[in-house]
Amino acid sequence: MVNAVEVADLQKSFGRAPAVRNISFSIDEGEIVSLLGPSGCGKTTTLRCIAGLEVPDHGEITIRGETAVRVDGKHKHVVPAEARGVSMVFQNYALWPHMTVWDNVAFGVRLRTRTRSEIVESTRRALEMVKLHHLRDRGTSQLSGGQQQRVALARALAFEPRLVLFDEPLSNLDAKLRDEMRLELLQLQRDLGFSALYVTHDQQEATGLSSRIVIMRDGHIEQEGTPRDIWASPASGFVAEFLGHANRVDGVLKGAPEATGGRFLHTDFGPVLPVVGHDALPDGARVSAYVNYGKIALRPAGAGAPPPGDGWALGQIRLVSFRGYAFLVRVAFGTGDLIVRADQVLDLREGEDAYLRIAAEDVDCFAAE
Repeated sequence: MVNAVEVADLQKSFGRAPAVRNISFSIDEGEIVSLLGPSGCGKTTTLRCIAGLEVPDHGEITIRGETAVRVDGKHKHVVPAEARGVSMVFQNYALWPHMTVWDNVAFGVRLRTRTRSEIVESTRRALEMVKLHHLRDRGTSQLSGGQQQRVALARALAFEPRLVLFDEPLSNLDAKLRDEMRLELLQLQRDLGFSALYVTHDQQEATGLSSRIVIMRDGHIEQEGTPRDIWASPASGFVAEFLGHANRVDGVLKGAPEATGGRFLHTDFGPVLPVVGHDALPDGARVSAYVNYGKIALRPAGAGAPPPGDGWALGQIRLVSFRGYAFLVRVAFGTGDLIVRADQVLDLREGEDAYLRIAAEDVDCFAAE
């Protein structure tokens, strides 16, 4: 089967500053892939090269089996942006303020020289998809931020593209509206079956929308995989730290990989944590370890002492923050602090003791940078 997009050995610099360094990835038909990473990592540059808004210095981009860009030494083949059959939804929506909702959506269809009846039908269908047909005659300046985002989405979908590119399209919306638009966008993608490349720095956005995530750092790909695989097995300390919701614990790894007594992380703040695996890291290696907030078991001291020898250690509750779906608890542990996510309602009191337990398989160790 032909992929929706194939990117091979893509390179792009601005002056002497490399923005994208030899990256390769693909998007299957009907799949949403997110480029996730901090500002300046090269994700938007990659998107603009696929859209035809930038020409790479080297590499090849194929869209549905047809070469859109091939640059290799002196040889250059570049298909114009308007001939690639690609739609793009921008961060700032890029709507025409002097046009009505209808004319904004119809604009892209008209550019493709369809008949009047086709323009009317495509525009009507796109506005009905995003539930805005009743506002067709309203000016875009009279719309809310969420409505403007829907107009931009309708315009992108009106001519039925097989590939839609999203450049941080929800970043200007408030948290509640972002969640709603995320679900609407996912439902539209399921219903229409288009392929999509989604650029974001928001981890929740990427994990909530994507079939696969490509995490970028300094112009190269740090890790690629399904959201679940990346969360469960980050490939580097950078990935673990960027994804967030994990405690960073620095220390020294003791014990050889084949040691029968097990391996232990002697943390800089006192406690010793059991670890498993990490065969590439030798005895005595300086490491940065990451423990997800939700992987730490928490037991209030008022519930009674846990059974001895069961891996529990004593800490003290410093701070309790209610987050609606859970509690985030800052616990003093040794001379440091750990953050724990408690999904159950516990009798947690600041200043009181609590017991912690961290399973060896939940400690991800990486050589210290």
